[in-house]
Amino acid sequence: MEYGTTAAYGSTTSLGEELDTSHNVTLTELKPETIYHFRIHCVDEAGNEALSDDYTFSTKTIEELVSAILYYPPTTTPEITTDGKVVVPEMYMLEFELFNGSSQTITVTKVEIVDGHGRVQLSFSITPDTVDAGKSLRLGNVLETLPLEDWQVKWHCLDANGVEFTIIGACSSSD
Repeated sequence: MEYGTTAAYGSTTSLGEELDTSHNVTLTELKPETIYHFRIHCVDEAGNEALSDDYTFSTKTIEELVSAILYYPPTTTPEITTDGKVVVPEMYMLEFELFNGSSQTITVTKVEIVDGHGRVQLSFSITPDTVDAGKSLRLGNVLETLPLEDWQVKWHCLDANGVEFTIIGACSSSD
């Protein structure tokens, strides 16, 4: 297969030696939000070669490929004592996760927890932490008050070219 950002292609990949009518190819190191051209070059048992027409596909934006989640309820929950009294913990643990489904490494620079009214309730800068393609970064933080169910986590990131973007994740039950 030949592929590239123009009909001149520029890159090739092997479809393998098997004489099948169907092949799968995984392309890596593609640029986000880019149109790519491709065509298939094949050879049959007799050595006859054929080229397909030119086709195109578009890659998604980094934002479309990265997902975030804020786990709720908190991992620390109220307890019931033997005499039936409810003891509410003084602190709660929130966990939040970022999954990088893109083909490039991204860098996380800051994380914010925002309430349902858009107010930042927790914000911390982190030593830039990279998240490789196909990997996750999971963090946690202790809060003194019980969070509301409509909170969000905002991950402030940089793509491989240093372009800033923000990924917003909603709450999910950690049941």
